[in-house]
Amino acid sequence: MRVSDALRFLLSPTYLMLFGRLLRSQSRSAFEFRGMDLSHVMSSEVFASMVRVPVDLLYMEAVRRFVTEHQVRDLIHPFFEYSWGKAILYGAADSEFECRNISIQHGCFASNLLVAINDPQDFRNHAEGGNGIHLPLATGYYIDGVIPKSCLAESGYPEDRLFALGAPRFDTLGISKEGGVSHEVTEIVAQARNENGRVMLLVPVPNDMQQFASFMEDALADLNPEECLFLWKFPPNVSQKGREEFAAQSPFLAQGHALIVEAPIYHLMNLADTVVTTLSTAGLEALEMGKDVICVSLPGGLNLSPLIDGGDSVPIVYDPTELSGVSDGLDRTGAGAGKLAGQNITGQVGNAAERIADHMTCVFLDSDAGFVGEKPGREQEM
Repeated sequence: MRVSDALRFLLSPTYLMLFGRLLRSQSRSAFEFRGMDLSHVMSSEVFASMVRVPVDLLYMEAVRRFVTEHQVRDLIHPFFEYSWGKAILYGAADSEFECRNISIQHGCFASNLLVAINDPQDFRNHAEGGNGIHLPLATGYYIDGVIPKSCLAESGYPEDRLFALGAPRFDTLGISKEGGVSHEVTEIVAQARNENGRVMLLVPVPNDMQQFASFMEDALADLNPEECLFLWKFPPNVSQKGREEFAAQSPFLAQGHALIVEAPIYHLMNLADTVVTTLSTAGLEALEMGKDVICVSLPGGLNLSPLIDGGDSVPIVYDPTELSGVSDGLDRTGAGAGKLAGQNITGQVGNAAERIADHMTCVFLDSDAGFVGEKPGREQEM
């Protein structure tokens, strides 16, 4: 990116006029919805957009220049379908060199997670009955399984561009998870098992740790602490200082209701009978490892977990008083795991990276035609 590009965007009359109008008091009526004044909410969003929009435009210009100057034939990138992802696609499409975009899903997908949801008309031009937005599309999308494929197809993504070949980030799930946990924790877990106790691994995400801990504290009244061993796993992107402060301030942890464990999460899943989580991808990983999983839906927000798309495969708990009964109803065999995990990651754990690389090479990278679809005799989904 160049400084001259940044100055050109930030000082352009269009940019200054657009955001100047939005911030003026006369625009307040535009932020009214059904009699509610949303200007206090929208003002912060406008300020954020004053930074976000130029950054996206700068990124788009950088992609356009990179593709043109280096004559990039195939641009492979993560599947970001919010503004950053659109900037990648627009930049490549606007380049002077014809470039194919190949997009790979990089994280979990849920029907409530609207970052990849569009109006189908957004992809069509006026002649095709679209609304005139005409969003760019990648040449091909490599996605985890049939659930994300179905959601994307409903949003207007052409199905012949969607290839559900599994999740490379789950390729290591089949590897043995023995070891990796301290001897002290292993001994505590073994003792709990000897006493016929249930081992529950608690996996929050950074922005709901406090609420999740409070939820578990409220659930203790109905859970027999002598029959449950709670293992608390901090998210990997929480700093050591943040962990120490949270452990000291959270009553659930400070009072010793859960054992804080520092070990690779797959090894901890191997020790646990049940994994309790909110939005974390850990739920899908635990299902694929044959563990029972409970999804906690915290109050006051939309449940964005991929576990909500599993129908009855995974119990969703909304009230702390329900957790004990739901947990008692699990058979501790992970019998309900297969269906949901298979729908999300095609049921093909292991070698997804190899499958995608092989498919990508055959269909796109070895092709001079730039087509979307399959060569004769090649299956679209493996």
